[in-house]
Amino acid sequence: MDTHSPKYKTFLVEMDNIKKITQYIDQHFSSRKRSVFDHGCYMIESFHKVATPCGFIITEEFKEILVQSLTRSGYIINWGKTTVKYIIYNLNEVGGKYSVENHKDNNKDTIILYLDKDESISDTFHIEGVKIKNRWKKRGFIMLNRPVHGGTFKGSGLRKIICIFIE
Repeated sequence: MDTHSPKYKTFLVEMDNIKKITQYIDQHFSSRKRSVFDHGCYMIESFHKVATPCGFIITEEFKEILVQSLTRSGYIINWGKTTVKYIIYNLNEVGGKYSVENHKDNNKDTIILYLDKDESISDTFHIEGVKIKNRWKKRGFIMLNRPVHGGTFKGSGLRKIICIFIE
């Protein structure tokens, strides 16, 4: 695990765990309606009690897969106040460029698991003005204590991630 600053760190997620997450999503969420977050950005969000057409309940099986993915991070999740979002960016729908404006998340910590992206896509991501490297190589990333962050994705095709928002 690389610790870059008190605000963020990257960590290695084994490809077997990325495959398990992707298989679980394909089996359980592929038929779900995806809500449109923004033009070119779609998501399926978790809910704690009742699934909606655009959402799912975090099952024990899915929790276990996510916990296995986080073993090298050293981070322990309190599932009681956690939201998981599966996010797909479709750069073909937005002329090959999508920007995430600088913002702070509404929760305390955020974990991002990088699942898949088309090879033509390049992205930049920064936290409080510092460009973050090796996110796709390591596949795991944690932001602590609500730092300001944003980024830009360029290319064609899809970019898929899991965001875990922890209160």
